[in-house]
Amino acid sequence: MKITKIQLKDFHQFKDLTIDLTYPKGHFKEGQPLDKVCLIGQSGTGKTSLLELIPLYLYNYETQFIVKSGQDSLLEKVEIFLEFGVEKEYSVRLYLKEDNNKRLDVMISRSDNKTENFNNSTLAEYYSDVWLKEFASKLVYFPANLNYDVEVEGDNKIGKNGIIDFSKDKVSVVWYLILEQIQSYQEQELQIRQEISKAVELASNDLTVIEKALNKLKDWKKTEFNPIQDIADNCLNKILKPFKLRVKTELNIKSKEDIGFIKIEDFSGNEIPNGLWSTGTKQVVLSAMPLYLLKPKHTVILFDEPERSLYPDVQR
Repeated sequence: MKITKIQLKDFHQFKDLTIDLTYPKGHFKEGQPLDKVCLIGQSGTGKTSLLELIPLYLYNYETQFIVKSGQDSLLEKVEIFLEFGVEKEYSVRLYLKEDNNKRLDVMISRSDNKTENFNNSTLAEYYSDVWLKEFASKLVYFPANLNYDVEVEGDNKIGKNGIIDFSKDKVSVVWYLILEQIQSYQEQELQIRQEISKAVELASNDLTVIEKALNKLKDWKKTEFNPIQDIADNCLNKILKPFKLRVKTELNIKSKEDIGFIKIEDFSGNEIPNGLWSTGTKQVVLSAMPLYLLKPKHTVILFDEPERSLYPDVQR
């Protein structure tokens, strides 16, 4: 799913504005929707407004901004054009219209100019009941003011609504997606270590028995999927390197408290407590990890101020 064009007739500071989000003439992808879009402008020019409009039209989901703006300011004043489908075979225009009961509905205008309700047409039903549920991931929205609380607690049902909205949910709730795997890995490791201790105790003079027990742990680590090592190698260590930091992959199993959020250490092996993480460290960890764990596909990712609190070399 990719947005090809946004038209704003009269919305807040926007007057008769059309934003073309396709590759320009002469590009080998000419006319196709852009893979990535970056909105750059002074404060107050409406960058966040544009981001928060999109969930309403694509998923019929109201962000806080939309709730505050009110329905009347949006009625038939904003249009979003998008392409979706495995081969981008569907092209539609989405806009808002009010019905007789003063209910706000998303309308779909097809290529043949027939207009139908978001919830009451063949194309709309395919878009909402098949495409969004079976093919596309939920839209992911990162606001500028991310919740930097790294304590994992409370409700672990992420994405209960139409999108994964990190202006309402803590980013760290995605940790629940992998917490069970971590606990299972640690429990298995603890069991094998206990077997080693028992072998050493019962056969303190038999090096063959002790070596066999140690090899069992070594072989298990080679074959068993380590979720923390996976996140370290394939996601976080690359972006933590400029901070002279890395993910702590040797998990301590001294108490239940050690089965918690991801742990960070410096290159000397000194653990950095979560409460002492810098703002930049939190920004990169809490931005990159959700995308890696959620693995969104065929969807739109909205990221407000991704460079916030990051030095230029880390921004790149």
